Amino acid sequence: MKFFQKLFLPLVTFFLTFSGVQAQQSLPQFSFSDLDGKAFTYAQLRSDIPTIVFFFDPYCEHCQQQATWMKEAKNELTNVQQIWVTTEEPIAARDFGEKYLGGDWDNVHILIDKQFLFDGYFGYSQIPSIYLYNNQGQQVKAFDKETPADVLLRFL
Repeated sequence: MKFFQKLFLPLVTFFLTFSGVQAQQSLPQFSFSDLDGKAFTYAQLRSDIPTIVFFFDPYCEHCQQQATWMKEAKNELTNVQQIWVTTEEPIAARDFGEKYLGGDWDNVHILIDKQFLFDGYFGYSQIPSIYLYNNQGQQVKAFDKETPADVLLRFL
């Protein structure tokens, strides 16, 4: 038994340590609803540009600040798709988008997570949480608080 522990435990430790460092997390194959109640999935994203995923609450002041920063950087974000996901009702999410993001953008999608699946796709997330993915769909950075758009853009 001691031989097994001496051999097995170092191998497990090595694997866990280096697999986490070497492997990047890919953008999960999620499925949420759009503001009209239609399914919106990972497959509908463009695969040639970076993606920012925001977990937000329309009533959260930090989330409102985040959206304001994104709106102010709209010109720098034309080649970045934004996915805003909330568990709140579509009307609140739509109002948030209009007020803080400034209405429709071609590359911004506000989605509803009625089944509370976000954590299953992205891991435990507090509000606000931000996940950055490069144009190959690999995660490059994650934030658990509001973060100015210029900081986010540095990683993309």
